[in-house]
Amino acid sequence: MTVSKTGSGGSSSTNGINGPSNGKDSFRTTVQSLVPSSVKNMLATDHSSNNGSGVSASTSASSSASRTSSAKDAGSTAGASSTGTKLRHTAKDFTNAVCTKKDDALVSEVITSGFDIETRFREYHHGTCLHVVCSYGTPAMAYLIMCRARSVDYLNIFDRELHTAVMRAVVGSKSDIVKLLLDSGADATLKGPYGMTVLHLAAKQGQHDTVRTILECARQRLTARALMAFVNAVDNGRWTALAWAAENRHKQTVEQLISIGADVNVCDRLNNTSLHWASLSGCSDTLYRLMTKDCNPNLQNSNGETPLHIACRQGHAEICVVLLAMGASLNVRNTSNQLPQDIILDPNSECGNIIAANVKMRNLSNNLKETHIICSDISNGRERHPIQVVYYTRGANERQLTVPKLKYIQSNVQIDYRVTIDNDARNMHVCSCVDSTCTSMDSECLCSERTWYTNDGRLVNDFNYLDPPIITECGDLCDCNLRSCRNRVVQHGLDVPLQLCYIPGKGWGVRTMVPIPKGTFLVEYVGEILPDEAANHRLDDSYLFDLGNGYCLDASTYGNVSRFFNHSCRPNVSPVSVYYDHKDQRHPRVALFACQDIGVQEEIW
Repeated sequence: MTVSKTGSGGSSSTNGINGPSNGKDSFRTTVQSLVPSSVKNMLATDHSSNNGSGVSASTSASSSASRTSSAKDAGSTAGASSTGTKLRHTAKDFTNAVCTKKDDALVSEVITSGFDIETRFREYHHGTCLHVVCSYGTPAMAYLIMCRARSVDYLNIFDRELHTAVMRAVVGSKSDIVKLLLDSGADATLKGPYGMTVLHLAAKQGQHDTVRTILECARQRLTARALMAFVNAVDNGRWTALAWAAENRHKQTVEQLISIGADVNVCDRLNNTSLHWASLSGCSDTLYRLMTKDCNPNLQNSNGETPLHIACRQGHAEICVVLLAMGASLNVRNTSNQLPQDIILDPNSECGNIIAANVKMRNLSNNLKETHIICSDISNGRERHPIQVVYYTRGANERQLTVPKLKYIQSNVQIDYRVTIDNDARNMHVCSCVDSTCTSMDSECLCSERTWYTNDGRLVNDFNYLDPPIITECGDLCDCNLRSCRNRVVQHGLDVPLQLCYIPGKGWGVRTMVPIPKGTFLVEYVGEILPDEAANHRLDDSYLFDLGNGYCLDASTYGNVSRFFNHSCRPNVSPVSVYYDHKDQRHPRVALFACQDIGVQEEIW
């Protein structure tokens, strides 16, 4: 999975995970090692034949200096480069060999005659020879073309519909060609139509073998953190590969993705999770597998509907049974003030009878714990995962609670005129790391005195939580890659599903919906930046955090979910000062990291 940047008219490269993409020798060595003997024999035969006809066997489109722009349009007959002899093959000859005759030998004859492999075919979305072969050809044809490619960049060229060759192979259900291209260095992380990667496309179609190939390649070439970013990447609708597989009832693909660590709690633009989509599809096997991965059965989408609402509307009785068994609540109302039982189309159906029976049983029980959701997302869509506000009751001991008053923010705010932050770029640490890793082991990164983060984005094992060092992350002015840089964690924000709940005897508190390993970044403590003299006049000092150097943060009015973390003599999170967008020592960002392993449903303090 090389990280390369390509455009619809060609390709340009950056240093990626596999190293510089302009390493012609490395690419050709890789391709040659993959070419089967049958293809090599075919090439040798055609070389000999073409040499006898006055056409140089070594002549190819990639080495032709006389190529013109019109020669790249399949509307003309200039599909071959100029060799000083009469052109032997046209674009039509190539497409006829691939799409009509499906003749490997004929394709070999066309290619070895010097045909320009970068010829664009208007009737095939202005794709290259490789795009055409990936849609209609055979693995042998793909080998033949790749032997003529100058570098790995050729594999990552987009056609007019923003498909790379490997994407065309996925759409064409050609898993063997997909494997060949990935083994040769094709970039699986590139986003094509609608922001989808090859993993999205394969998961949507339920191509289990292709999904396995993609994941195996990713596991071999990516770090743990980069692997999770790839698996959980979202398209333009913020759907993950897991969401596509769940919606289309591909339970084997769902199993593959979950086994490698896919996040079941990722929300799309309408706050639907994979659980919502599985409930819509009606596949109980898929739903049950998702429910085993610490997902919230009562999470609401933008319409206020839980997966149980959706299952009831669709009349999926078996789905309702699984959801109820896993803790789905019958007391959650959507934005239309409807309970799940209110939207069942046929009350006398199997689904209607199941819900009615559960409602009666819960009404008869006095000690049954009930979940009450009073806000579907206190962050108002600002965080990746909705932060529900809930409280629990047992039987008649119900207490009506309201949403805590808070102006939810993600970054510190400045209101007092005396607060100034020095963000002069000349005072910032800027790195020039070309390998994009920014680790002390691989490079001399100027931003940090040492590597504080592991490959999976957690603090190193020997980190001192009692007397934490100051961490300086790479910023916007650094030369490193934003996505692959290892020294960027806090700036990516909250990525852990949390829930704000009322805890008897304590008031409001926060608990995690998933396990949190030690060293994981949770959230930044944010609020209003105040000079100490202004803070001394505040009536409520419950949410003040002293920054030192004459300033503090006040989260009483402006804040995020960290404002509700309760105090403890044995805390499970620790504050660390972090810089990345400025180097003003008076105003560090306060990042909260897990200083011990935190289990599911445990409170954070």
